[in-house]
Order: sequence, then C-alpha cells, then structure tokens
Amino acid sequence: MGLKTFHRVLVTVGAGAMLAAMVAVVPATATAASPLAGYASGTYTTINYPGAAQTDISAINNLGTMIGFYIDTYGVYHGFIYQHGTFTPFNDPKAGTGAGQGTQGSGINDFGTIVGGYIDSIGNYHGFMERGGSYTTLDGPNPTNVGFLNYANFINDLGTVTGIYTDPSNMEHGFLYRDGWYTTVNDPLGGTGPFQGTMLTGLNNLGVVTGICFDSNTDAHGLIDIAGRLINVNNPNAGSGAGLGTQFYGLNDLGVVTGGYFDTSGLFHSFIYAAGTFVPINVPGAVPPPVSETASGPTDINDAGVIVGGYYTSSPSGPPVENGFSLTPGH
Repeated sequence: MGLKTFHRVLVTVGAGAMLAAMVAVVPATATAASPLAGYASGTYTTINYPGAAQTDISAINNLGTMIGFYIDTYGVYHGFIYQHGTFTPFNDPKAGTGAGQGTQGSGINDFGTIVGGYIDSIGNYHGFMERGGSYTTLDGPNPTNVGFLNYANFINDLGTVTGIYTDPSNMEHGFLYRDGWYTTVNDPLGGTGPFQGTMLTGLNNLGVVTGICFDSNTDAHGLIDIAGRLINVNNPNAGSGAGLGTQFYGLNDLGVVTGGYFDTSGLFHSFIYAAGTFVPINVPGAVPPPVSETASGPTDINDAGVIVGGYYTSSPSGPPVENGFSLTPGH
C-alpha cells in the first residue's frame, strides 16, 4: 500500500469469537501448525527497482506477483509489477510528472487487476483501478466534492476494492467499491477533524476488511470489519496520542494481518497479528524511518504466508533510503 500513515469499537468476547470463526481457525498462540510460526527462521529478500532512488513493495497475490512503486532520481513516483524477477513499470495517464507526483501501485488480485493512487500535477491524490490497460479513477462516491487525499488500497478476487477518500474538510472516510458502486465506512468513534476518521486498507477473499481508525486525538487504532461489524485492536505496546497508535494493513484468507505501531517514543515497530497474538517482524539492517509519521515494515501477506513491504537503510549522504522486501517463512 502506498499510503502507510494515515469509531473505535469495544472488543467483546463475542466479537473476538466471531473474528476467529469468520477468518478461519487461527490459534491464539503461535505453534508449529500456526500461520504465525516460522518467521523467526524465515528468509528476507531485498527487492529494489533498478536505478531507483527508493522502492516500496505494497502487495502480493497468491501467484507470488508483487506490486509496488519506486521513486526515480527526479523524485517522481512510478508503479510497477514484479514477477519472476522481472519489473514491469506502469503509470496512470492522469498522473503528474513532476517531483512528488506520479503513480503508486498498491494492490493486485490473482487475476492481475491492480489498484493504487496517482498524484496529479497540483499534488492531489486520486485512487485508481487498472484492468486490461484501462484506468478508472476512484475518488469516492462524490468525486466533485472531496479533499486532496483519495486512494485505492487493495482489491480481492471478487473485484471489491478498499480505500479512502477525504471530504472538503479533509476528514477521512473508508470506502468499499465494486462494479461502479461505493459503500462508505465510518467508524462511529473516529474523529471528525482533518486527517481523522477511517481508512480501509486490506481485504481478503472472505470479505474481511482491515483498516485504521484515527480518533479525535488523531491516535491510530487497528480496525477489523466483519460484515459491517467494526472491531478495534490495539497493540499493547503502542503509544497513545497524536501520531501514535496501531495500524492494520493487509491480511490473507487465514486471517493473518500485517501492521505496525508507534510506541510512546514515536518509534515504529512492525508485526503480524492473528486472533489476539502479535508476532514482531524485524527486517535485518533496518533503521527508523526519516520522520515519525512515515511507517515501514510489512504491508501485505498472501495465503502461502509470504510477507512484503518496505524498510529503511542508512544512507551515507542523506536521509534513510526505503527498500522493498519479501519474507518467506521457514519451516
């Protein structure tokens, strides 16, 4: 997912049981048979677009095809598909071509349909979907009355898309999109100020949705949406307050969620999560992002358990540089 920063519902025993039932049977602790096991002995692979200044891997489908974006030496974003060691770049034709503009690939399903965002020539973000070479802009249900931040994050095999659009006051609203129809999702405990509200990020083929809720203090909370029931999940080590908290990104059909949290010192930590258990994901050689509002780490996971995302490394001549990565669990 290109955007990595971005109505809180109390979790009851019944809600937790419903989550475990609907996203498959995921043990509460990581055992040899658990989809949370094997990552401590897993294999990390760095994936960088040739000649790019920075690279991010946003998502992976069940065929192992990855999608992401890179920043060229002029500061322009370009989307790409990565498959069998080959990069195929793409650009939304409506994207701007100046520094800080361009195209970001964010999600891909098993049929090769992709979603993401493009930044136009005046710096506004727009969601898009590309199928068969045709690009469709996805800016929410009322595209003539939106703020500057609109984005499509993931797409499942049924063609349902998750994303975010902002209203003219730049309050955030999550959306689901399919076949020309939008459904707006607002967590009732999300804040109503600028850059508060709801963002929908991941989506699996069972229809379970993940996201982020920003409350009235702009504190982030992980969000799971099961058939319209919103559940808030917070990492116990997360800080509380503006710019802190827990963020959920992608998930697979086994119910394993990727995400991260900002601690009380503003440092970012990555994890995978299922049924009450958090497992840390630490990319070797990673350094903290250059600013506290920029997250890194795992952004998606497929049903084989392969995780993709981005991590930062030190640069001898400037701020940290982002690199794409994949993590294949050990056995």
